Amino acid sequence: MTDPSGHCPYIGLKHNQSIRFASPTSEHRCYLSGEPLNIPVDQASFCLSPNHVHCPLYMGLSVPTTATTMSESGELSLGMPSQGLRGWLATLSHRDRLIYTAMLIALMMVITIYLIAGVNALLRENGIIGSGPVSEVTAPTTTNTPTIQTSTGMTPMLPNVTEEPTMPTPTALPTNTPSPTPTTEPTRTRLYIAPTDMPTASPDVSPTTIGTPEATRETAETPTIPSPTSTRGTNSPTTTPTPSQAIATTPITLYFVDSAARFFVPIQRSVQVPEQQIASTAVRELIAGVSAPLRSLLIPETQLLDLQINNQTARVNFDRYPTKEDDTRGLEALVLTLTEFENITRVQVQVNGQNIGINGTGAIARPVVNPLDPDGLLAQALEITPLPLYFLSEDGYDVRVMRIVPRTNQTATETIRKLLEGPGSYDFALQRVIPENTELRGLRIEQGVVVLDFTQSFVNATDRAAAIHTTAASLFTLAQSTDVEFVGVQFLVEGRSLAEYWGNEYGNIFLQPQINPQ
Repeated sequence: MTDPSGHCPYIGLKHNQSIRFASPTSEHRCYLSGEPLNIPVDQASFCLSPNHVHCPLYMGLSVPTTATTMSESGELSLGMPSQGLRGWLATLSHRDRLIYTAMLIALMMVITIYLIAGVNALLRENGIIGSGPVSEVTAPTTTNTPTIQTSTGMTPMLPNVTEEPTMPTPTALPTNTPSPTPTTEPTRTRLYIAPTDMPTASPDVSPTTIGTPEATRETAETPTIPSPTSTRGTNSPTTTPTPSQAIATTPITLYFVDSAARFFVPIQRSVQVPEQQIASTAVRELIAGVSAPLRSLLIPETQLLDLQINNQTARVNFDRYPTKEDDTRGLEALVLTLTEFENITRVQVQVNGQNIGINGTGAIARPVVNPLDPDGLLAQALEITPLPLYFLSEDGYDVRVMRIVPRTNQTATETIRKLLEGPGSYDFALQRVIPENTELRGLRIEQGVVVLDFTQSFVNATDRAAAIHTTAASLFTLAQSTDVEFVGVQFLVEGRSLAEYWGNEYGNIFLQPQINPQ
């Protein structure tokens, strides 16, 4: 279908799909798949012109990560990046140039300080400057330094001190705190954070909860990790990782499928992550699998050879085809897992260095998770908005369904209304925990809290915790991909606090819940 407008209907800003600029900018994103993706083609030739109908993304084709241009004959050709330092600088944004400039200035200052200190020390040693003869430096007294046993069996050596009269006290290395072992059976009780009073400030985010990998290259080699079994009370010394082998316990999101492979199920798993190895750890956890009734689509014998991240594209190299060759959902589960990290938007899968993919061999963008599209909007060249809805599976797992609706700016209100409509075509496998005839009377945000007002039918929910849990999970997931910001959710029924119907614990504010924690 040819769009009569002079620009692509799927172009928008990174944090607001409804806004675009008239000229190319790095802040533009493509919403063809329902989520903001980097634009790998020339924006002036495609996105901001009537020629967008010939865009390979618009036509459903795979596009390499380098930008494309139109040749004089009208055919697509790969744009060649500028060569040399000037070409590299041209690709940077104004913000990146300022950062690199500041880093360069800081480096020059450090080098200058070291040069001045070195020259000064040399002059003093030769007696050129100074008021008296240079006295001999007394050697420090040798003390018995305790040996620190690392996970590799190596003993780190302390440097010899020759310029100070006393040995500095070494700083104690952090001890390795083992993460809890995941249970073999999923938690059946609905988990949500208990209500609290109205918050006065946004909650602090612990560094261990951030799942964004910082390294641009992650090797497949895994450093030796000390056993999580406690040795307290035994004669065995406590093993402590060296700084180069720092271990952090971090929650990551993995995607598996239900027993019948009908829909994807996200699992939040806390794992021990070696430094700068979070994406590689996620891939290995995906290969390791999950307990029944969920299933992993990756072959358990698969070995990860290498993982590199460049320009928001992760290149994942395996020693064999990681799934059944006729099962692309396994590759989709891999892409969904890796694109949960902020610095990865596309995944190039390889087998022994050879590219593989879906409908070709190019990089794979994040697919729509369990799409619910009763009006067939995805098949039409229309502006759409995907809304995240959470329902319970037959086994009690949280399942995210992406409800496709025409483009709207009232995303929070529409999310709750579509949640009340139920799972639609997934109703054969997903549960409706909010009574069918419940309606939304109003939605407002007060002091960072979303206040929901439902009709009387809401109080008839048989699983109260699940009704609260799925509603809050839907809104917080929406906030992660839009400009809607809040810290909690409060529930009203017919304008009155839910505490008047269900008890005091339901009258305050509910924070962000966990999704299928392990």
